[in-house]
Amino acid sequence: MGSKSRPVLKPPPRTVKTIRDLILWEYAKLMAEAAGMSTQYGFIMSRFKKLQAGEIQWKDIDRDAIQMQKEQRICVYCGSKKDLSTEHIIPVCKGGLDIPANTVLACSTCNSSKGGRDVFEWSFEVRKETKVPRDVWKRYLKLVWEYHTMHRTLDRADLNKDGTLNLLDLGAIFQK
Repeated sequence: MGSKSRPVLKPPPRTVKTIRDLILWEYAKLMAEAAGMSTQYGFIMSRFKKLQAGEIQWKDIDRDAIQMQKEQRICVYCGSKKDLSTEHIIPVCKGGLDIPANTVLACSTCNSSKGGRDVFEWSFEVRKETKVPRDVWKRYLKLVWEYHTMHRTLDRADLNKDGTLNLLDLGAIFQK
């Protein structure tokens, strides 16, 4: 009986209506977590509104990526120090770019388990988790923002056509 059941995704608040909003909402939640206020709905909503209005900006993910790679010589997913290699957050086979912002260090076990899935799809469907490591999630959000911007899908909703806007819609654009 050791297998985990599929986790349930909590839908975003009703004010989150598009892919753009969903990405900003998730980034606002990361900001709240960093400030030690992850349970404070008002704080999260305040960050969300400021991100929407352009009053606060995202950090430069290329700088973050390079710094993270220099500091940590461990698997970003499980913490292993053995058999490390470069792994793409958004797989190249699904349109991810081979750039520092899209790569992390991962052990061979995590890398092969993840395969051609994007990081959220892998965490949710294979690992049965709804939480992605914070630094990876921050970079993933920025990458999917750029990808949706290129494909003009930021103002769309429910890309995976499951009847609701949720985190699975972010990576639905990568389905081939």
